[in-house]
Amino acid sequence: MKTSLQSILQIVMISFVWLFLKTNLMAQAPDTQWEKKIGGNLSDWGASVQQTFDGGYIITGGTRFVAAHYQVFLVKTNADGDTMWTKAFGGTGRDEGFAVQQTADSGYIVFANKPILGGLSWDVSLIRTDIYGDTLWTRSFGDSAYELLNDGIQTTDSGFVFTGYTESLNTGSEDIWLVRTDANGDTLWTRTFGGAQAEQGKAVQQTTDGGYIIAGYTASYGSGSPDFWLIKTDDSGDTLWTKAYGGSNWDICYSVQQTSDGGYIATGSSEYSGSGNDIWLIKTDANGDTLWTRIFGGSEDDEGRAVKQTSDNGYIIAGFTESFGSASREGWLVRTDANGDSLWSRIYGSENWDQFRSVAVTPEGNYIITGDFESVTDPGQTDLWLVKTVQDVSGINENPSAVKNNYHLNQNYPNPYNPSTKIVFTLPKSVNVTLNVYNTLGQKIATLVDGKTNAGTHEIQFDASNLPSGIYFYRLQAGEFSQVRKMVLLR
Repeated sequence: MKTSLQSILQIVMISFVWLFLKTNLMAQAPDTQWEKKIGGNLSDWGASVQQTFDGGYIITGGTRFVAAHYQVFLVKTNADGDTMWTKAFGGTGRDEGFAVQQTADSGYIVFANKPILGGLSWDVSLIRTDIYGDTLWTRSFGDSAYELLNDGIQTTDSGFVFTGYTESLNTGSEDIWLVRTDANGDTLWTRTFGGAQAEQGKAVQQTTDGGYIIAGYTASYGSGSPDFWLIKTDDSGDTLWTKAYGGSNWDICYSVQQTSDGGYIATGSSEYSGSGNDIWLIKTDANGDTLWTRIFGGSEDDEGRAVKQTSDNGYIIAGFTESFGSASREGWLVRTDANGDSLWSRIYGSENWDQFRSVAVTPEGNYIITGDFESVTDPGQTDLWLVKTVQDVSGINENPSAVKNNYHLNQNYPNPYNPSTKIVFTLPKSVNVTLNVYNTLGQKIATLVDGKTNAGTHEIQFDASNLPSGIYFYRLQAGEFSQVRKMVLLR
């Protein structure tokens, strides 16, 4: 597998620069709707962003408040990106937030790292807050050795799971660490994965079967140098399968998401050419077997830090490029179709050192991205960077006349509702229809219609008895027509 993959990547390398230049001919990148830089006189940065129930955004990362002291930074904005409040958590070492999620009760969970032993080592910290960012509780995980977190999520039962790496329980230098807690942050179980060499977990997601998919890298398995590593577990964290992907150089996976077909999409960086990194995008089936791979980049370092599936089953990648643009490093968005072929790419930034670390897709088809932006007037200092694009219509509703052709998706009624509501749509002809409900993470909650549907007006009852209060979205796809609406469940 390694030899054939290396050959494929070498062939792709010949054409990727041409593909990058050609993207503007294929589709129009969405314009920036707004851009915010948040921070003080020293460095601040964003590591994770999510849309909140009120249509605004929650971001976590780090803030440097004195020369050698860093704290976890939590920022809440409104829908226009204007800051509503900020919070800082930590001591006098280097505390940093890596992931944030709004919880079912409208509060927040922050997954962070904190220094111990006078900064000689690190432990993992979970910080639970109310809707205003005030601390409800914190939990610490780790021993006297290094334990570092890279990603975490709330699970469907309101507990939490996070991944990173540990040196306390390992058989080698570092092992992937998976920790599952209850809703109060108390440990239910822990799992480690690894061999004699170094492994790290960079991303985790709960899968539709209740288990978990972990992405990171392994130096113990595969080619022997760091390779992409996917680990699929059951709901108890026990391994179902593992897969390593890569060549003889460094390949590191930073992000993974389960796709609508039950498979997985993963991105990171690949050093297959031996001179600099490129964004690597891998699509697998449900068993982790490779369906296709794509490379994006140039002669310098380029990395994909986050990937999300879009509503047309394509993908949006956020990261950075040092190969294109005018700066030493700039934020980079790459948009692909369902086959991973580039639709467009866009560079964001200044003349200094800027990068994206996280991207989310709003139900309306906008992108919200965070990272860090280096000051033009004070080089070496960064601000937390928040960018929102206008709606991306690439691959969606490519025949605009369909909207005027008697297709219609009504606003649900009642709205707000508890616990059920009616959704009505009208079709001018018999077509294949999907009507899905999503939460604010873009995760599919329910499929209400899937298949051939006759012309006319159709009324669907949606029962949300098992869902928490919050904002949800429903999307009608009827032939080439697509429309999204928002609904609010209030208990």
